[in-house]
Amino acid sequence: INTINILHRCFGNIDFESATVHSLSPMHTSPLKLPLVALSALLISACVTIELHTGDTVSAPAVAPVPTPAPAAASSAASEVFVQAPIVEEVGVLHLEAEELGGDIGENVSDTKASGGGARRAELEEAGFLHIGPYNEDLVGTESTYEAVFAVQVDDNTSEEIVAVIDIVTETENLAGMELLGTDFASTERYYLFTLTFESPAEGKIEFRTKTTGVSAVTVDRISVREQDA
Repeated sequence: INTINILHRCFGNIDFESATVHSLSPMHTSPLKLPLVALSALLISACVTIELHTGDTVSAPAVAPVPTPAPAAASSAASEVFVQAPIVEEVGVLHLEAEELGGDIGENVSDTKASGGGARRAELEEAGFLHIGPYNEDLVGTESTYEAVFAVQVDDNTSEEIVAVIDIVTETENLAGMELLGTDFASTERYYLFTLTFESPAEGKIEFRTKTTGVSAVTVDRISVREQDA
């Protein structure tokens, strides 16, 4: 239904030259003279929904919706955000930065993902003790059980061979140890935490060590020790 038909059904015949409405309503027996402004208002109002006396509803022509802009593509940098392994020294009794410990192989490197901004790294084919020490005596003779959490990263997580061995020893006793395979690491882009549980030795000095096999480059961030269930 066009605009003229709508106005005709609502108000009667319209003489646009004289701006006159001849009403079909019995209440208006004589023509209505309307100013051009009022007539324009009628034309504008015809573009909205009008409830006719017959009960029919006439709606304005549908307007095509304005396309919603597509959301901006996610930055590929999001996939490069490294997940920092949680730091546990806040509740621990001993916190060791690997770069502060000596070793037979490897070198200290800067690493923004590491807890202290640095780490200790052994390259591919470097085999030996990446770090040793610190010959701790504070945890000796306490009759407590401890958990030592090693934060380790590898460059090759496809190898099913042993890439490193972490352990805790005294001069005479092996308190705990674990062999790490390349496939123990879900990603090469972050540090993973490996926990060794050990009992306080009656005597001696305690070392926390990581020994690499040369199968992959290995980086150690830290070792955090806490009392079990603390």
